[in-house]
Amino acid sequence: MARGTSLEVLVDMLRAEIRDLTDVSVGTSNIPSLKQTLRRNQRLLYNRYDWPFLKHMPYLSCANGQRFYNAPTGLNLERIIDVSVWYGNVPSPIDRGIGLEEYQSYDSDGGIKASPVRKWDWKWNPATSTDQIEMWPIPDNSNDRLQFTGLRPLRALTADSDVADIDDDLIVLFSAAEILAAKKQEDAPAKLSLAREHFNTLTGNYTRGKSPTVMGG
Repeated sequence: MARGTSLEVLVDMLRAEIRDLTDVSVGTSNIPSLKQTLRRNQRLLYNRYDWPFLKHMPYLSCANGQRFYNAPTGLNLERIIDVSVWYGNVPSPIDRGIGLEEYQSYDSDGGIKASPVRKWDWKWNPATSTDQIEMWPIPDNSNDRLQFTGLRPLRALTADSDVADIDDDLIVLFSAAEILAAKKQEDAPAKLSLAREHFNTLTGNYTRGKSPTVMGG
């Protein structure tokens, strides 16, 4: 059980779980398929839980009159957990979602500015032809900043020497359960049960010991 296991080792682990290594009739022609299964299962597991060891909390400085911003470096826009605005050296959580109701109060298309920023959103910006962060209302100063809490992107898992970001046993067990089920092997349900149990154990360990923070207490 470890993170940072190379793709080459993951393949060997998976072949052992599905008994490829002990079956002399099995060659290596299925290696590309095994690698793809491992990569996909790591992506699915990455999206399934807010893994604390992948957490990233970058800042994004406001600019007077600027509505759209590039995402902070190293942050996966699709895995943002929450956002706070630092206004007067105090962080306050803000919600995602900017639409007609918001623009009725502060018309961003009309260039209306105000502080602090009250909402954020991830939108297509026709001016730059890219997905960008929108702040609402448009900041009227360059002193405030937003702090994002999210996950960094997964590292590539393409070359044999590339390493996994998620626990190796977790990736391998889910991959083995999938392959064994496709082969209609009797031990597929047991392998899936092991994978789920291991997932629950890991995620339970990450939440153990957390306690609520009492402000002013």
